[in-house]
Amino acid sequence: TGTPPTGTPPTGTPPTGIPPTGTPIGPTGSPPTYSSPTNFFATWKDGQLCNSKPASQIEIWEEPFDTLKECCNEKFSYDVSGCCNSAGMGGCGDPDEPKTLKYYPTWDQDQLCHAKYDFEVWESDTFNSLDDCCSAKFSYSFEECCQSKNMGGCTQTQQGR
Repeated sequence: TGTPPTGTPPTGTPPTGIPPTGTPIGPTGSPPTYSSPTNFFATWKDGQLCNSKPASQIEIWEEPFDTLKECCNEKFSYDVSGCCNSAGMGGCGDPDEPKTLKYYPTWDQDQLCHAKYDFEVWESDTFNSLDDCCSAKFSYSFEECCQSKNMGGCTQTQQGR
């Protein structure tokens, strides 16, 4: 057989290009870079679909996102609202950004159009006013639509449009 190695084990820093032991390795072979000190990642747990932790603790299999909203949009487009309400995450909304009331068709007998502030990604059929919703979706029954329950009525008549 062979002779055992002799001499002292190497000390000091590893050669250039090799990260120290315990350093996470990114897909390019180098330590990953982070754009924010905290990243969000998908957990798929009930009540907390996305969570956050320091960027340096993100595991290689966890896809990091800069914001909760990015994580929710990317991983849970079918339930962005539920994801944004993940326990302890503070929600997706920008507190400085005012919400805009939008109108949407419901086709309910007493309320052909209704209004709300938050929509799921798939809810894209929205309008800036009750008039616009009624005109676009219920032109054949514009006056009835304008009387949608609790909506305050349209500002114009169909003839005035």
